[in-house]
Amino acid sequence: MSKTIKKKPAGNLWIILGIIFRILFFLAVGIILNVLFGLFLLFSETSATYTLKIVLLVMFLGVLPLYYIWKARGQAVTIGIRQVYIGGEGLIKRLVKSATTSVINRIDDDEDEEATSITDKLVNGAAGLAKRTEKLPLILRWVVGLFFDRIPLTETLSEVTTDLELKTENIDEISNKVFDKVDDYVKDELLNAGLGRFWTFLGLNLLGMAAVYYYLIY
Repeated sequence: MSKTIKKKPAGNLWIILGIIFRILFFLAVGIILNVLFGLFLLFSETSATYTLKIVLLVMFLGVLPLYYIWKARGQAVTIGIRQVYIGGEGLIKRLVKSATTSVINRIDDDEDEEATSITDKLVNGAAGLAKRTEKLPLILRWVVGLFFDRIPLTETLSEVTTDLELKTENIDEISNKVFDKVDDYVKDELLNAGLGRFWTFLGLNLLGMAAVYYYLIY
């Protein structure tokens, strides 16, 4: 079995700071922008009716900030996975290979009667063991857990082992092929999740503010 390579604390720190900074960016842009405009609207004389002004205040001080909080939570997953995958100095590769190795060792162990085939329970247990061996900070354990929840590791391992026997002598070849397929999946499905919708919504948000200011305040 390959040795676990310990990551430097400084590397973990930069990854964690990157995750936090990007999450705070979504919160700051959405919440501060809308709350400030909502307060500006509250204390400004407008041509809006009382009902319309209440609706606008609820929108800018409540609905829109809550939307950005929800959006930041969703982006935290993608951002976290991106930070760990790209900046983790091979962390994900080690974890995937470690989990794969653990599954093969258990299935190839004649004395382990519970592990006879590749199952979600077996793979999830191996992934959990791989996470614990790395002794990661809490936020990185959370991100890595989300990563394993999102990749089809069980299906990938089953696909690769249709042509290769689940034996310890095939560990290196199997684990390399599994990681290659996982790597392709991550790049296609997880890392390519762009911010297009966020920027589009933010643009519409700004247009709405401009319209309110022009027609009701200016």
